[in-house]
Amino acid sequence: MSLLDSSSGINFSSLVTLETDSSLSFVISTSQKSIAIDQLSFPQAMKTNYEKGFLVFNYRSGGVQIAQNDVSYPVKRMMVYDNIGLDMPWVGVYDAVKGDGMMVLANTPYDVEIDFSEDKGLIWPNVAWASSLRQFSYERKVSYVFTSGGNYVSLAKAYRNYLKQSGDFETLAQKAIVKPRVNWLKGSAVVWGSSGLKFAKEAKAMGIKTAIIMGSKFKKDEITQMTGLGFLNSSYENLEGTREGPIGHMKDTMAIAAYHTVEGKPIIGWVTKTGVEYYSRSSVRSLIAAPSYLPSYLKDVPLTGLFLDVTPAFLIEDFHPLHTFNREADKQYKNKIKEYIGKDLGLVLGGEHGKAWNSSILEYAEGTMTGSFFWDDGNKPGYLDPPKDTTYMSANFKKYGFNYRNRIPLWQLVFNDCVSSTWYWGDSSDWFYAITPTISDLKDNFNMLYGSMPLLWADKKGYGWDRNRSRFAQTIRNVSNFQKRVSFSELLSHEFLNEDHTLQQSKFAGGGQAFVNFGEKAIKHKIGKKNINIAPRGFYLTASGFLQSKTIDEQGVVTRIEADSLISVQTDQLRKVGPITTNGTVTIFRLDNGNWRIVVENTLTTSEIDVRAILKNKNLKFYTLLEVEEDGSEGKAFSKKLPVNMIKIPAVTGIKLFDIYLE
Repeated sequence: MSLLDSSSGINFSSLVTLETDSSLSFVISTSQKSIAIDQLSFPQAMKTNYEKGFLVFNYRSGGVQIAQNDVSYPVKRMMVYDNIGLDMPWVGVYDAVKGDGMMVLANTPYDVEIDFSEDKGLIWPNVAWASSLRQFSYERKVSYVFTSGGNYVSLAKAYRNYLKQSGDFETLAQKAIVKPRVNWLKGSAVVWGSSGLKFAKEAKAMGIKTAIIMGSKFKKDEITQMTGLGFLNSSYENLEGTREGPIGHMKDTMAIAAYHTVEGKPIIGWVTKTGVEYYSRSSVRSLIAAPSYLPSYLKDVPLTGLFLDVTPAFLIEDFHPLHTFNREADKQYKNKIKEYIGKDLGLVLGGEHGKAWNSSILEYAEGTMTGSFFWDDGNKPGYLDPPKDTTYMSANFKKYGFNYRNRIPLWQLVFNDCVSSTWYWGDSSDWFYAITPTISDLKDNFNMLYGSMPLLWADKKGYGWDRNRSRFAQTIRNVSNFQKRVSFSELLSHEFLNEDHTLQQSKFAGGGQAFVNFGEKAIKHKIGKKNINIAPRGFYLTASGFLQSKTIDEQGVVTRIEADSLISVQTDQLRKVGPITTNGTVTIFRLDNGNWRIVVENTLTTSEIDVRAILKNKNLKFYTLLEVEEDGSEGKAFSKKLPVNMIKIPAVTGIKLFDIYLE
């Protein structure tokens, strides 16, 4: 087609191609590539006759679906390249009646925005091309991809297949071949604000086998010991936020290093609460800065991981006369930085936050679990001020970002087996715990449903390891044991199982599946051949050799985990659950040396454990029970050479650890 832009008088050409039976593409170009454009909209929004339409997209973090007639949705234009923008360069529309879907996919995703335009009370997505260094610069391409049935799941899978065909797709299993410590992300959690080695020893003693322990102030030998215990040690790194000084960590010569606007001014990035400004260091300059100090730093601080803030989150044009480049080049430079950190330095790489153009390089992304608008109003997560009241959760965040009726695991349906997901540090698993404890229950449920990692604060910002250790351990126990089994597996499907969306199901490659109840009432649901009464905010999770549930009956709520080397029971009524009788929390797991450890938490009466039933060994005759210190070191003998039938442990206030030596 030959086209004329009536406002500018510029001639364009367009090639329209039916690329496959399900994909229609539009390419627009002009011989006048140096011309200036501003929001060139082409093609016009394509519309359908869906009976009950919904839009789906990832707008800065968690996936969301909104009804097409929700004209109150506060964002009308979403930039693909910006931090507060689309994490994947597409928006989908699907029909909830027939399941058919249509995706608007920006094949050239660096200078594009997707607008929401209203027509007869319905919202439709269409692209608006932005300039590249104030010019048209290159031909642009957008595709309409159509799916038959499958709702938003089919749309996500269509994009996943597109990435595979383009070659920009790499799984965690593939990354772990080159970097074996990537495997430590299985069953992991991100922990900020801990004491380091002391925390690692105490967590290991309680059965927490791995985590990403964040912090750069730990001593060299402490980090080495934490690595020996199986924990990843990582630290915050910001290559972009920079102040004046010799080139290095967050320092540089700003006249040379900073991104510049078209007016020739350095770009200001982060501004602290006290008003201190940090310039944004250009990515091409960061490629020089990182090797200038990171290798020597790692000799003194032998980290096994690194969390890279800002750089993975958005793309910027640079008009600096010494390094002028467009957003696509910015992506190339930024990915070279990540490749240097992840491949040359060999560190497990995390970043803020999940963007499709990072997915083949990052191993985990902080923020992909957090919902849109978490940064709104009173909540200032960037400054890490813990919430003081419920007003810290804005109206838009409540409606779209943290509403189980609207949230969908769109990112995870594409990337669960490529990039491990977690929350933002200013929206952690425990961020609202002091204000509304049930929010942490719901966040644990989202983690289980999506097969993703929790993120926790070991200091005053969250549960606190020394303040609410049982609740801290509960999140990791309930989330990480399942995540370990599905985190490197493709998330195959997600489904709302009832009209109010309180009951949801997800399925993973390899057979793992999760049923989660987000509601305040129990829900009875047939799973396999069983009718399961899932408790309020409860769950039912299965994987090969693994069962985890939170169910309710006439005696009350029971949470249990069963695997070949682990069994855990939590109940607030004295009752027998399998081989354990308790009225608190009892967890028993096999240690690396073959012995077994018992963790008893807040029991009101004597707990009884049938060890023969757990070990399935009728030949055991005697046992010795040894009380263990909180760091795992041996304590006093609690009982010696008793016949193996039923181990009895008196009521416990707080947490106590015991080892079983069997004969």
